[in-house]
Amino acid sequence: MVVVHESARPSCISLVSYGPDEIEVVEQATVAQAKALRGKRGVLWVHVEGLGNGQLISELGDAFSLHSLALEDCATLHQQVKVEDYGNHLFIVSRMIGDTMGHDTRQLSMFLSEQVVITLHDEPTKLLSALRPRLTDSRSQLRHQGSDFLADAVLDLVRDQYFPTANAHFRQLGVAR
Repeated sequence: MVVVHESARPSCISLVSYGPDEIEVVEQATVAQAKALRGKRGVLWVHVEGLGNGQLISELGDAFSLHSLALEDCATLHQQVKVEDYGNHLFIVSRMIGDTMGHDTRQLSMFLSEQVVITLHDEPTKLLSALRPRLTDSRSQLRHQGSDFLADAVLDLVRDQYFPTANAHFRQLGVAR
């Protein structure tokens, strides 16, 4: 079982299963529901907020054949940005800007396979709500592409969070932007 920090927030899973013609969103989901939705449509996004349930994270790893070392890295929140290839999936660690101004960043862990994207974050994020308009629009390019396109969209949102913080720092320094 994945060992989690004692002060970690409780885990909550959200699921988005979609393809060009339909979408299904499940809030407060289970690992069994996630496993059942795999392959039902084109892409499955499993989004976990809160890393307080090591058993749930381990079950997710078993259900989707995720590497055990990568799962442990998800619960160890001081990982550096990286991409690791485990053959059947990529493991990606990114850093997100925290809620406070300054240099606070939070870890976003992501698993990417052919039809599945799994994201894990220790706190509630706006990732799902930020992508929801594109996910619910059947004309959106996101709905017609694979899991790699979703992973890119998530990482784009992470990157875009840096611009307001960087611009604020430039203003504080008196540097025109």
